[in-house]
Amino acid sequence: MWIRKYIEINDFDIAWGLLHCCLPGDRELIVRRIQQCWRTDDLLACLSIRSGFDLLLQCSGWPPGSEIIMSGLTIPDMPRIVEKNKMVPVGVDLDPLTLTPDPQEIAALITPRTRAIVLAHLFGGWCELNPLSEIAQRHGLMLIEDCAQAYTGNSQLGDPRATVSMFSFGPIKTNTALAGSVFCVRDPQLLNRLNAQHALWSKQTRWSLARRLMKYWWIHKLSSRLGMTAIRGFHRLLGRDHDLFVAQAARGFAGGDFFARIRRRPPEPLLKMMLRKFQDFDPATVTERQNRGKRLASILDGAVAIPGGELKRHTYWVFPILVEQPAPLVTAMWQQGFDATHRCSLHVVGNRPLPQCQQILDHIVYLPFDARIPDRELDRMVQLVLRSKTAPPRWWKSKPKVPSLSQNARSTAN
Repeated sequence: MWIRKYIEINDFDIAWGLLHCCLPGDRELIVRRIQQCWRTDDLLACLSIRSGFDLLLQCSGWPPGSEIIMSGLTIPDMPRIVEKNKMVPVGVDLDPLTLTPDPQEIAALITPRTRAIVLAHLFGGWCELNPLSEIAQRHGLMLIEDCAQAYTGNSQLGDPRATVSMFSFGPIKTNTALAGSVFCVRDPQLLNRLNAQHALWSKQTRWSLARRLMKYWWIHKLSSRLGMTAIRGFHRLLGRDHDLFVAQAARGFAGGDFFARIRRRPPEPLLKMMLRKFQDFDPATVTERQNRGKRLASILDGAVAIPGGELKRHTYWVFPILVEQPAPLVTAMWQQGFDATHRCSLHVVGNRPLPQCQQILDHIVYLPFDARIPDRELDRMVQLVLRSKTAPPRWWKSKPKVPSLSQNARSTAN
């Protein structure tokens, strides 16, 4: 079975990390070298995006009850962190074609209690920040961009109009170090406060990091075509959901006291792993993925809806589609050896109805998409999607004519 998402790490990376869990390291020197890789001193290395975001809210100086406008789709821990800091997450709906909020809707949500706008770049696409930047400047709000799913290399520091740009290097992220994050902070006073507060946090233990490395070593071993086939077969035999097992296995902060786990500084071995990954990263891997994504999108365009399909910049970190009935398509994909999933780690923010965000969650299917999958297998997967007689959701704004198989075959040949 071709799996949905590979962990971009190998045995040597994990062995190297375990070795350095036993060796000393100069923290300040490692951080300076990370800053050199990113070519900026305005940088803070954290244990995770969750850690850095929590630290940011702690250092903001905003009073209890402050409101944070957030992209209506994000991982559930982000609004949870806002609430823990006695603030209020306010979700804003997203245009499925661009995965970007309507500036007018954001303007309507601003109250005297609003302090920041947090925009998440989803699925590998880069949203246009210009309208949001103008609103943030006009109202004196902090603009924060979550770039966890859109990393392209150390030369991309995020949008300079954002006060903070957040990058993640967790298990399934591009150029993973299995943990860690980088925050580019363009307000020197804010960065000083973050550094001062961060220094008061205790470090994650080397033993905790070593256990994490071992956990993802065996997950990495199972992250193969044969391994996923075995997992699915075993869970089918027991009458269990292999899809749920895979999703839970990849969780970064499962179990225990969540806030006690994230309120830690990264240990020196993790910083070394991040530095090594930054130094060795080849941007050509992202370029190759972009080319595959563009090819897949051009063939499927019209047969299914592609969220974010109108974004001008896209890295195709994952390849989601939207169909009227996800379950039959996912089942058909499993039967043909493709580990597609309707399960999504994203969450609708707040209690206010966000119909377009909810529609995305209700109709999303993630297709297996990785350089390890041969082109002929990608073509077979495309044909399977087309033969399954799926259709874009009825609410989808753009409904071009669904191409016939003969038309698609000519397109593929060209």
